[in-house]
Amino acid sequence: MDSAIHFGKNIISILTSGMYIHPEFLFREYIQNAADQIDKDRGKEDSDERIRIYLDANNREIRIEDNATGIPNKDVHRILGNIAASEKVAGTDKGMFGIGRLGGLSYCETLVFETSYRGENTATIMTWDAKKLLDILPKSSIQTDAATLISSVISTSTCTADTKSHYFKVILKNIPERFSF
Repeated sequence: MDSAIHFGKNIISILTSGMYIHPEFLFREYIQNAADQIDKDRGKEDSDERIRIYLDANNREIRIEDNATGIPNKDVHRILGNIAASEKVAGTDKGMFGIGRLGGLSYCETLVFETSYRGENTATIMTWDAKKLLDILPKSSIQTDAATLISSVISTSTCTADTKSHYFKVILKNIPERFSF
């Protein structure tokens, strides 16, 4: 008898479309995360503490970005790939569960997190194939656990960045027509 505990793929449905019924929540979750990082960056020499939101109706894209701390390259997969494993402190930080960023998966075909950490010459891009994920979730013929499913829809790449650059971007690409801007 297998005594290991597994989380089935349906937990991902609960943490995305099941918890976040209205698309407006995305702004709250992503802005809250950006504000937490700005709080951590406040007082640094080159900090100017901004959150920007870009809505591109022609390309069906939303981008929310901050110029706060960014995430070190070595920590991107651990912080952005893990589910409900937030390192935030309840009562101090605005967010705390490590699931809010998943909500965007229900409202786009591709969800991108791009970040560059102060002092590093690398930007890291984690891309989630939301379309693939949403195609797999309802199929009862595909039996998999949540971790395997998430690993199958994430890809990570890097590119060169200015060592003075530090930022975090959330990009929701190919937002379906059923969601208006």
